Amino acid sequence: MRAFIYCRFSSHKQQELSIEGQRDICLEYATNHNITVVGEYIDRARSARTENRNDFRRLIRDAATGVVDCVLVWRYDRFFRNRAESALYRKQLEAAGVHLISVTEFIPDGSAGVITQGMIETVAEYFSAKLAEDVSRGMSKAAQHCQVTGSAPLGYRPGPDKRWQIDPVGAELVRRIYEWYDGGQPMGQLADQLNKEGHKTAYGKSFTKSSFTTILRNKKYIGIYEYDGTVSIAGGCPRIIEDDLFFRVQRRLEANRHRPGAYKAETEYMLSGKLFCGLCGSPMTGTAGTSKSGVRHYYYTCNNRRVKKCQKGNVRLDLIEAAVLQSALDILTDDNIAYISREVEHRCSESSDSKALLASLGAQLAEVEKRLKNIGNAISQGIITETTKQLLMDAEADRAGLRQQIEKATVQAALEVKASAVACWLDGFRRGNRNDPDFRRQVFGALVHSVFVYEDHLKIIFNVDKDGTAIVSFSAVQNICVSDVSGALSCSYLEGTGVPKMGNTMWCFPFLIRQKGLERAARPQAG
Repeated sequence: MRAFIYCRFSSHKQQELSIEGQRDICLEYATNHNITVVGEYIDRARSARTENRNDFRRLIRDAATGVVDCVLVWRYDRFFRNRAESALYRKQLEAAGVHLISVTEFIPDGSAGVITQGMIETVAEYFSAKLAEDVSRGMSKAAQHCQVTGSAPLGYRPGPDKRWQIDPVGAELVRRIYEWYDGGQPMGQLADQLNKEGHKTAYGKSFTKSSFTTILRNKKYIGIYEYDGTVSIAGGCPRIIEDDLFFRVQRRLEANRHRPGAYKAETEYMLSGKLFCGLCGSPMTGTAGTSKSGVRHYYYTCNNRRVKKCQKGNVRLDLIEAAVLQSALDILTDDNIAYISREVEHRCSESSDSKALLASLGAQLAEVEKRLKNIGNAISQGIITETTKQLLMDAEADRAGLRQQIEKATVQAALEVKASAVACWLDGFRRGNRNDPDFRRQVFGALVHSVFVYEDHLKIIFNVDKDGTAIVSFSAVQNICVSDVSGALSCSYLEGTGVPKMGNTMWCFPFLIRQKGLERAARPQAG
């Protein structure tokens, strides 16, 4: 077998050794399995949630030429964390006969393997989100004291007291932006002028017309501290813009605001981002139509169909979401829940991302402390100028910000996930109210990786690639009564005895659904 190796780190704080470590592990795996490595692709300081990675794009192009049989990664999250995009790129590799292999993550045979790979990531994300809620409460408390809680908007910077203070250069830009807009002049022209002068946005990027939208609506500029829509304190930060100018700008913004389209979403399309056209691979998104009788119907439609590049017909939202919901819940057997819970606890205990971040932040803090010491020495020798004062304030602000980040990272590093808690969370899905939108949303988010809609069937992928899929007859699904599907059924769409036993991991769940009854397809034989 021939293989490419792909390595990635998402943070520029990571050391080169980490990339080398990934590559060494992949090379060792290749040696042990008689795999010939014919190419290496490395992305540094790139997030796996985006395809904007040079070597990743090059890997996909080269793999499509058929020169290799597989792609080796240290862990699956090195490839892609955005599930919708992951499904598309895995399908491209699959079409070229190329398998994606994690050299450190084992996907077992049997029913537990159907969701192990995706559930490990999903459940870890769930507990991370729970931690984020705790951190958010702490941030909200800090906001009540008007302290810094996020990135600095243009015109401000963190002060030594953890509150916003004015950045003179940025504040002058803010005043120019407000006066320019108030004068009715083209914002594109202002963006060009600021770029020519060498100015950057608060995020260090060049200005565009869209760069001014948030600036022109930010109430901090009139001294109102706001946080997350729950905190609003007048005088909570220093003022940059006078009220008269600010509210003239608001009236002009309202007058110039683009009116929304005639159609607004009247219902939530919960499979958006997970549903794809089986004919062309394009995402399917929500649409609606009204029948002659005045009844409103909701559908998913192929995005390429909208521009007349695909012939795939619209599919009904209620029937597809109900079928996917039932299929997902049928996976949660006692054996699967027990296995996944143990695996998640083990995997989370091995995670070192937070510890690595903590070490990086500690090193940065040490550098800032060194800067402060040098500035202190200069001041003690009588070198007291506006420059040294500014350097001192900047260093103290940096130290305050790093200490805040270290506090968060310390909590993250101490996060402990127990198998019993994971099992309880998963078991709760089996007793949930299927008509509750929040419950359905949670099930789709946790269990369903992607769904491909073909002319005669659905292909449901449960957080893994083709090693764990369900094939649902689409023509039969369309005949199901909605009440039969969305309510509690007396029987399961899947056989309760588990998946077919095969000689390898390339298997799926074929089954048919018929109105007011089930007809199960013949189970494939091992071979």
